[in-house]
Amino acid sequence: MAFGAFIHERGLDIDRSLADYDGAGDGRYAERVLFRKLGIEDYDWKERDGLTLGCTGLHMRSGDMVKLGLLMLNRGEAGGERLIPAAWVDESTRRQSEGHPAWFGHYGLHWWVSDARHNGIVDLYFALGAHGQFLIVAPERRLVACIRKKVGALADSGLPLRFFLDRVLPAVG
Repeated sequence: MAFGAFIHERGLDIDRSLADYDGAGDGRYAERVLFRKLGIEDYDWKERDGLTLGCTGLHMRSGDMVKLGLLMLNRGEAGGERLIPAAWVDESTRRQSEGHPAWFGHYGLHWWVSDARHNGIVDLYFALGAHGQFLIVAPERRLVACIRKKVGALADSGLPLRFFLDRVLPAVG
């Protein structure tokens, strides 16, 4: 069965499905296939029943977040090796459903998707962590950014994205 057929919107389903996909059944697919090959060693991922939560609870350094962003920017390739099928990267970063709250854009498969019509500037997708952590990928600009800023109110959660759009993009051209 194809890689993407195992990806579901609920986080535990992702880890269970990937455990079945690679045959190991140990819930460590991301560690074996992605993190080790990308040189990501210092991370913590919350678990339940021996499986990572998949959609939440991943803690890692900013530089390692950028490695994941570069993997996505390069459509699943890193160091000349294909780690993720390009078709899955494309599918996961396109609009799959309406986003909530709407100010972030729409939702892909575990990525927020904000096109130029929505944000007024550039097509991009991003991962949004708790308290305003963003991993932003702007393919047209060949740009990946990690912004870690704890914000207060829910209404302020979009401030790091606005900073990227209003300050970072103009600064890099």
